[in-house]
Amino acid sequence: MSEVPPKSSAAPPVSSTVMTQLDNMSMQMTSNKLDGTNYSAWSQFVELYVTGKGKLGYLTGEKIKPAISDPLFSTWVEENAMLMSWLLNSMTPDINASFLRLPTAHDIWDAVAQTYFTGNDASQIYELRRKAHETRQQGKSLASYFSALQTIWQELDFLNPYDMESAKDTATLKTRIENERVYDFLAGLDPGFDQIRVQVLAQDPTPNLRSTYAFVRREELRQAAMLASPPHESSALITIQDSPSALVSSGSWKPENKESLFWRRLKSTQGW
Repeated sequence: MSEVPPKSSAAPPVSSTVMTQLDNMSMQMTSNKLDGTNYSAWSQFVELYVTGKGKLGYLTGEKIKPAISDPLFSTWVEENAMLMSWLLNSMTPDINASFLRLPTAHDIWDAVAQTYFTGNDASQIYELRRKAHETRQQGKSLASYFSALQTIWQELDFLNPYDMESAKDTATLKTRIENERVYDFLAGLDPGFDQIRVQVLAQDPTPNLRSTYAFVRREELRQAAMLASPPHESSALITIQDSPSALVSSGSWKPENKESLFWRRLKSTQGW
């Protein structure tokens, strides 16, 4: 009777077929390709995507390359190659050419950060703050206007994060910044929201940004409903004013045949 070989406790390597399927499903990591000017937004998209796939360790370097003799070596090689292709395919061709020869996804990730991350760039922060102050609704939908401001504010938060020693100071700073953003949002609204702007500013304390947006949004929906409603009251008013009895009472309607059936009936009902 032949002996059964002992089972290996190591996990089997992922097959090339499985990895190819994963790769094909994930070639387009983000439509917001790195073009040299949008690193902060690009890096956030990529980090979210890779984290969702459970592969963040390949970017951070925590997923160490095993020895060649390790049963998981081939798995690491395949997954590293997959991450590299994801990264390179999320860049414009003129950008990814600079990183094509790097050996690992971690090397690409670090090299891109060193090349394009501007850090706490005062000129960039100034430009974003200026854009936030100057952004106006100008006939756009409320959602589109608010989204444009949100994009600027998130970029500011990324470049200039809250860095306070105590949690209380951090909360105070966040409240102050939130109030400033409420003022920016209200200041850029179209004139049709003047009344709602006054109502928000009259509240004490100032509502947070989300509550303010919801408040203004309800007013936008109300205005849209008013514009879409048929003029029932004015139509009724016209009908009443143009009725024969009303015209007779005012003396503005004088039928030529005063002995008509309608005229006789009108006289009897009015007691003439």
